[in-house]
Order: sequence, then structure tokens, then C-alpha cells
Amino acid sequence: MTLIFGGGAAASAALCATFTASGVVFAGVAAVTAQIGSFARTANSIAVTVLGACYLIRGYAGTSPDAEWAIWLSPLGWTQKVAPATGNNWWPLLACLGLAIVLVAVAHTLAARRDFGMGIIPPSPGPARGGSVASAFGLALRLHRGSIISWTIAFVVLGAVFGSLSSSIGDLIAHNPQMGAILAAGGGSEADLTFQFLLTLLKILGIIAAVYGVQIINRVFIEESEYRVEPLLAGALSRTKFYASHVAIALVGPAAALVIGGFMLGVTASAVGANVTIVDLVLQSIASVPAIWILIGIAVLVVGAKPEARLVSWFGVVATFVLTIIGPTFNLWDWVLGISPLWHVP
Repeated sequence: MTLIFGGGAAASAALCATFTASGVVFAGVAAVTAQIGSFARTANSIAVTVLGACYLIRGYAGTSPDAEWAIWLSPLGWTQKVAPATGNNWWPLLACLGLAIVLVAVAHTLAARRDFGMGIIPPSPGPARGGSVASAFGLALRLHRGSIISWTIAFVVLGAVFGSLSSSIGDLIAHNPQMGAILAAGGGSEADLTFQFLLTLLKILGIIAAVYGVQIINRVFIEESEYRVEPLLAGALSRTKFYASHVAIALVGPAAALVIGGFMLGVTASAVGANVTIVDLVLQSIASVPAIWILIGIAVLVVGAKPEARLVSWFGVVATFVLTIIGPTFNLWDWVLGISPLWHVP
């Protein structure tokens, strides 16, 4: 596509190589985490955590003028050094290839040392008695307990890191005109731009919260496809009640995490001197919850009605990210941007 729109062959090849290098590196990460976790969700959670950490490091290095050194701590930073169309530096890709080779070697070593059908981290035995998991909601809460804890911690960290970036809004816009275009609609004063910057970060948190909810809903299909639900439905538990328990967690969990993230965003932004209040960002987080519920609702509809098409549930999240974060830089029409639920958040 870049060639069609006038991009040079070398620049297009460098751009494609950066995406390929990122994929290869994190395929190596997934190969390692697949040997560590005994279940797919454990391996996926570890891999996504690593990806999120690399993304945060890359974001911190890109928005903090004094933290250029941090870009070398993340493979996503290495690919940035390729600089397609401006530098076309191929040597950082060798570092990505080397890391991928090391990760695959580590995965191969771990595979030879773990038990068959188990990961390096063995599953813990269940309790002798049912206790709280004897109810439908209690069971659903227990199934998602690890995800709830890890996602909540992630939102605390993301809120704190994002809030700390508010002190560098001037330098960010100076070095990133595209971000300035996204924020321009919010006003011209420094206070307005800072608040619009924080709102953009809050929208990113909202999209991540939607990922959290969609993941929980898709877990329902996994439980069914692995025949763990059949013994429950063979008894007094109805399918509606079973599904409703997971839907409730998918709606409440991300909403709570988003508000917590907004609170941390406000706390940290206020601490570094931004002209915002914690209440402003908490209220904005609450106002964003219905938009996030729409994206989760798409997953509820698809998994409930036609689970074999469950990949459609991720389309809404991806489309919202593109329209909300990238769309304004292309000056898209309002009716196109309005496809994103976050566009309608006051």
C-alpha cells in the first residue's frame, strides 16, 4: 500500500520489516510463556504483560526528552530506530532477530524440562469443598480471579505512568505533530491541551478496558469447548444464569478498572503539576463506561449467538482504536469518527 501511495521501495521494505521484526520477537516471547504456563490463559497473560511492559517503556522513552536511553530497553524501541523513510537503518533489526533466536532457544530448553501436559508453573490443586464456587457467580468470579487481579494492577500502573506524562505535553507536541492534531480540537491554551492529552490517554485506557471485558466473554466459549460446563448445565444451573454470571463480571470488572485507572491518572497528573483535578478525571472515566460497555456488548452478542464467529468481537475494539486514536490525524469525516462509541462521550 505504501508503494501505491508513493512510498519508496526501500522505505516500504523497512516499514514492513519493522512490523515483521516485532511479530517475530513476540512470537519468541509467546514460545517461552507457552512453556511456563500450564494453561493457555496463564501463558497469554504473561505474554501480554511482557508486551504491555515493552509498550510502556517505549511510550515513556518517546514522550520524555530525558529518557531517550530507555528506548533500548524495549524491542519496540529498537524497531523505532529503523526510522523507515528517514533513516532506513537496518541494523536494529539484527538485534530483534538475535533476541528472537535467544527466546526460541530458551523455549526449546524449557520444553525439554517441563512435565508433559504441564508448564514450568504447575496448577494448584482445588479446595476440598466448594465454598463460594458452589454458586454460578462465585464460580465465575473464581475463574476470572487471576484476570481481575492482574488487570486491576495493570490499570493502576498504566494510570500512574500515563499521568506522569502530562508534565511533558509541550515537548510531546513539539516532537509529535500528529499528537498535536489529535488534541487541537480541545482548545489552544496549555491547560486545555494538557486536559485533552489526559483525555486521549483516558480513551486509550478505555480501549484497554474493552479488551479486558472481551477477553472475559471469550473465556465462556473456552469453558464450553473444553467440556467443563456440561456437568454444570446437566444439573440445576441454566445456561442463561451461567452466561449472565460471566457477563456481569465482564461489565463490572472493566468499568471498575477504568475508574481506578482514571483515579491514578488524576493523582499522578496532579502530583506533577498538571492543571486538572482528580474528580475531573474520575467523572470522565465514569462517563466513558457506557461506551466501553458497547464494545463488550458486541462480544456478548457474538459469543452468545454465534460463538464460532467470536473473532468479530475483537473487530469493534480494533476499529475503535483506529478511529479514536489514529482517525483524527487523517481528518476523517465526523460521521466516520462517530462509528467509535468513544466519539460520543461528552
